[in-house]
Amino acid sequence: MKIFKKNNRWHIQGKKTTTHGPSFWIAVKWHLFGCVVFTCMAFNSMAQSDTVQQTKLSNNLLYHSLEVSYIALNTADVMLTYKGIQKGARELNPFIRDIIENRPLFISIKATFTIGALALIRQLRKHDRKTAMVYLIGANLVYSLVVANNISVVMKL
Repeated sequence: MKIFKKNNRWHIQGKKTTTHGPSFWIAVKWHLFGCVVFTCMAFNSMAQSDTVQQTKLSNNLLYHSLEVSYIALNTADVMLTYKGIQKGARELNPFIRDIIENRPLFISIKATFTIGALALIRQLRKHDRKTAMVYLIGANLVYSLVVANNISVVMKL
């Protein structure tokens, strides 16, 4: 497969596809940066709450927001993966590559791992709230990078 850029457009095996210039990727990076800043501000507000009740409410709101974000990022990963495959990309994950053609199986495995990871983090949260929060923030950051990569692959095709 020959991929080259000419006149600010990507050419793939003679197919002409528009590309997004640097301003688009700067916007994506700022969006991801905003997510990180929002998370840090919420983390900081947890530490500065006046009462125990405010701290618990803030902790629960942040935690559940991060759970929803994790589910949304996993959903976006699945959707962008199939969009990329439709456009001619291939799955790089060797564990998933063999089952990607069976859409119901792939989606059920992805959902199982997503829900399983959240269940494990919830169990950890019962014993150590801060560590569970750090794991959930880390998982969101990792999947933000995965989704950003998937977006760049889909846009290039």
